[in-house]
Amino acid sequence: KYDDCITGYIFASKSSMNSAISCCPRMKDKAVVVHNFLNRDDILRKSSEKLGLNGKSPFLLSVGNLRPEKNYMRQVEVMKLLVKKGITIQWLCIGSTVNESVYQEVKRKIEDYHLEKKFILCGADENPYKYMRNAEAVMVLSDHESWSLVITEAMILGVPVIATNTSGAQEQLIDKETGIITGFEATEIANKIEKFLGDKNLQQKIRSNLQSTNYNKETGLFEFENLLRA
Repeated sequence: KYDDCITGYIFASKSSMNSAISCCPRMKDKAVVVHNFLNRDDILRKSSEKLGLNGKSPFLLSVGNLRPEKNYMRQVEVMKLLVKKGITIQWLCIGSTVNESVYQEVKRKIEDYHLEKKFILCGADENPYKYMRNAEAVMVLSDHESWSLVITEAMILGVPVIATNTSGAQEQLIDKETGIITGFEATEIANKIEKFLGDKNLQQKIRSNLQSTNYNKETGLFEFENLLRA
């Protein structure tokens, strides 16, 4: 009933906009996409900070607060399968404990599977980019994502992303070209990770493709400024 008072509807991705329009067609002429604001130069600068990890063990990286939709429980299951396959790698998780019950549940599962030295909850960090730059791959294994900031940040740094087949991942990544898209089952995810880690040519291909990808310094800000000028 407030539609006549609204100048425009702003969405963070094309998929979310199209979904809304399908439910409410009258939005169509007022709908626009403005991606989340990112400062490319700031990300690159922070990524150059020294990473204080003991040793030089390769690692996978998840960046995201401990919330149900991030499905850290499934990530622990995937790590268990990777260990069973004999893959030597750590999995670091950067993110604050916004849901204590989720944290305790994930922690118990890590302990049950004896993965304390393999799947590591690092807590919050103001600069996840120094981890991203050094990761073998960034994992975005959520149940749903409209437009993932983490995917875009990793792409800016030229780091491959392995992501579940959410609407955001479909819009942001090209499978086996600029990232890896997988289904939601732990077994499939583990198999995709195993194949990726064992295929140096695929890794180099993705990293090379990401280097040639063009990003504006603050894409979302530019889109918003263009909207205001329209």
